[in-house]
Amino acid sequence: PHADDEKDSPPKRLWYIATITHLCQLTPTVTGITIDVANRPMLTSDQGASWQPVNPSKAFAFLPGQWVDFYIPAIKKVGGYSIVSLPSHLPRLELAVKRSRHPPADWVTSKAKVGDSVKVRVGGEFVYSTSSGDEGRQIVDGGACMVPAPDSKGLLFVAGGVGINPLYGMIRQLHYDYAKAQSTTQGPKAILLYSASKADELLFEPELTDMAKEFPNNFHMVYHVTKDDEKGSEEDSSATYRRGRIASGEIGEALQWAASPIGDGKAMIPISSIYICGPTGFAEEMSEACQEHGVPRSAIHFEQWW
Repeated sequence: PHADDEKDSPPKRLWYIATITHLCQLTPTVTGITIDVANRPMLTSDQGASWQPVNPSKAFAFLPGQWVDFYIPAIKKVGGYSIVSLPSHLPRLELAVKRSRHPPADWVTSKAKVGDSVKVRVGGEFVYSTSSGDEGRQIVDGGACMVPAPDSKGLLFVAGGVGINPLYGMIRQLHYDYAKAQSTTQGPKAILLYSASKADELLFEPELTDMAKEFPNNFHMVYHVTKDDEKGSEEDSSATYRRGRIASGEIGEALQWAASPIGDGKAMIPISSIYICGPTGFAEEMSEACQEHGVPRSAIHFEQWW
């Protein structure tokens, strides 16, 4: 949960009314939830006792990788969940919520119904964007977010468990950019190392593998399963399945793949950014492994969830 989850009332800043339009089971423990966000921003009092419309209204906006605070009127605690859809999908917004005893997550995964009303608010600076804006900064919901330069050529994503959520949003944006460019031989080039305890907990596995199949020169997948004999779907050239935790040597292999030339190119591609998200200690461990292979700390971006 994000820091605001421990508060007993929704904090100030802009909140938007949203309606649940779809619920589905993504894995045995993760529920997919789709909401329709109305461009009707509101401000709340400190105790959440009153909500005042903002006039003139401001359109809801976010960058890939950001999350939303998720306020359920009947529950005091506030949830925080990464957005897995694209900005171009608005007003539709997609989230993936793991089952837990935390009241908002319990509500989403066991009690929520299509038609229920909630409120959401954008947050986070763990983002990916192909536009540099003002010196690499973009403004979302009144706050400035640092974004990588648009000339990014070599990208590494490392996910543990539901830490895949913000990275999936970023990778979907990359895929959208590949398709828009209508090229299979131009960058950026990216690879994802994704670890889950069981094969059936590999969130978005079919979608990620399909992206790698469509643009094999640009995007590659390596799945890890740590506590299960099953390795996942049938292997193919677009994705690799391994057992056990992600090791430093595999970080090195991934960096080499991301830096290798595309097509007939001969020049090595610089690694510009690494994005990491996962459980406690995971981000630090993966960050240290990347630095062991010569990646500067300034190129490593990570977000911890719990």
